[in-house]
Amino acid sequence: MFVMTSKKQYEAFDNQLALQLATKAAGTIVFHHFLGDAFDKLSSRKDSPKLMAALLDLQINFCFIQIDVTSSVGRWNNELRLITKPHSSQSILDDHDIFATRLEILKSTSSFVVRTRSFWDKIMGFWVLYIEPEAYDKFVGAKSRKKAFKKIASEWDEMPYSVQHAIVRKFQKEPMYFKVLVDKLENGNLYPEPFLTHFSQLMERLDVYRTAETHGTGKLRKYSLSNLGLDKAFDLGIVMNSWNDARHMMDSIVCEFIQLELADFKQSPRYLNPEKHI
Repeated sequence: MFVMTSKKQYEAFDNQLALQLATKAAGTIVFHHFLGDAFDKLSSRKDSPKLMAALLDLQINFCFIQIDVTSSVGRWNNELRLITKPHSSQSILDDHDIFATRLEILKSTSSFVVRTRSFWDKIMGFWVLYIEPEAYDKFVGAKSRKKAFKKIASEWDEMPYSVQHAIVRKFQKEPMYFKVLVDKLENGNLYPEPFLTHFSQLMERLDVYRTAETHGTGKLRKYSLSNLGLDKAFDLGIVMNSWNDARHMMDSIVCEFIQLELADFKQSPRYLNPEKHI
């Protein structure tokens, strides 16, 4: 059994994971070196091993999600290059390069959707463990964890500011409503509502695809393998928006443990230049 029992071990794990992510994900990576700090902060709690297991699981899966999303975007860009080839028919059955690219897009997007929806279950589970650990078994055993979380969390006095801020950020492109939410956040009126409703909405978009992929014949295949041009067959915004949601929520969790104010977080060397902490 793999067990870590010291801050040094968690820091070493972060370092190894950052190196692996850098070799697998395309482009600029987003990585948070925070497990050692979390171990320090949580070490006095009796349930520290369980909380650290939850954070470790989140850290690993966040990296997997990032690999999936960069693969999807990379393959998307590759197809846009392929369909400009002279004499390209643009049909997945007549051009093997396009066929292969579409399969890779299907592979990475289906993995992304299933893994990202699972990530949100893990996020909810972490906050239940962190804030009301005695409710965790009830949460895990619920038929709908999304509904169970909303019911459990509605009884809490508050949610960390950084987590509420992550939800508000989603509405930056809707200036009027964004201002309403910012005012509620600053005046302490965002939680529990409308925070919990908007939190649930993050998962509803993914549920449309996740349910079909895990319990049906699949929905993403119909888009990814369509003979239409990829820009008409599939909305990459589904992937990018869900990735941004996950990234913002991970940012907010990390802010709980690395002793940085949210405004300073993006300037942290750990965030902008993760390799410098290796």
